[in-house]
Amino acid sequence: MKKIVTYLLGLILLLQLQNCKETENSPTASSINLTATSLNAVTGETISFTVKTNLGTVVTSKSSFSIDNTPIVGTSYLATTPGGYTVKASYMGMTSNPITIIVSAPTSTVKFVKRVLLEDFTGTWCGWCPSIPFRLNELSKKTNLVVPVAIHVGGDPYRTETLAQPLITKHKINGEPTVILDRKIVEIGAYSKFDESALSLTSPKSDVGIAMSSTLSGTNVNLTVNAKFNSPYAGLSLVVLVLEDNLIYDQTNYTEYYGGTPIIKKFVNNDVLRGLLTKSIMGDPITEVIPNGFQLTKKFTYTIPSTYQKDKLHFVAFILNSAQEVINVRSAKLSETQSYEY
Repeated sequence: MKKIVTYLLGLILLLQLQNCKETENSPTASSINLTATSLNAVTGETISFTVKTNLGTVVTSKSSFSIDNTPIVGTSYLATTPGGYTVKASYMGMTSNPITIIVSAPTSTVKFVKRVLLEDFTGTWCGWCPSIPFRLNELSKKTNLVVPVAIHVGGDPYRTETLAQPLITKHKINGEPTVILDRKIVEIGAYSKFDESALSLTSPKSDVGIAMSSTLSGTNVNLTVNAKFNSPYAGLSLVVLVLEDNLIYDQTNYTEYYGGTPIIKKFVNNDVLRGLLTKSIMGDPITEVIPNGFQLTKKFTYTIPSTYQKDKLHFVAFILNSAQEVINVRSAKLSETQSYEY
């Protein structure tokens, strides 16, 4: 009996030594890999994560997770808000590869009112240019969906061609009046069919809606531009302009409009480009991931020059697609708070 017990004790000791030797010689993990059940989700969907070492060992339950560098509890994430989210995992001092989860809202058939950007290259010295504001006034009796921007060039007290030069170069503007509609249709001359073209661009409705709000404190303006997307997009840009109305100056006139007088005394210039809140008139890139249902918010500050009329200022914001064409545009008065237009 004593021999049997001694034999068993020896066998147990041998096994223990063998196990220690195997553990001491086993390889050590040097990295971890993070995966998800899906990289695309709809709001309300739960995404689960898995973490494996480079040796293939699953260590999910022993790992910690963060989304946009904010720690979360557990090994899954309930998607609640459309957007792009960066997920990382940590285990035993190792950090995983980041993965990006794109969360979208459920597909919606709701569309936004489509407005049309009309950029009018003009000048107080330009005799054929009064035709555009005259015909715009006539067009306003048919639709309120056209958003005019008057870009004054040449020997003009309101000239802003320095701001507009990239646009002038791209569209090869070499004479006035010239009208650009939604950055894709160019109409040249006093008697072009820009009004017909503008009407055609008011439909169909848009997948992008814009709503602005602003506050004024003294001469300082805080402007918020919101944009909502009912379709995924990439390669977009945002442009935000400052315009002024009621700028009065004598206007040269070669047309039969305004009574055909050669000089229109104290002509009222409206929607005149006065400033740029984005860095470029060609648009600042929107770097955010834009899934269906995403809302973009951009904030701007602006100090009103002492020579500007505060009560005559308004803002124009528009979104450009990857082809640099306008998806939608909106105008807002100073101190106005807007809702989306459906």
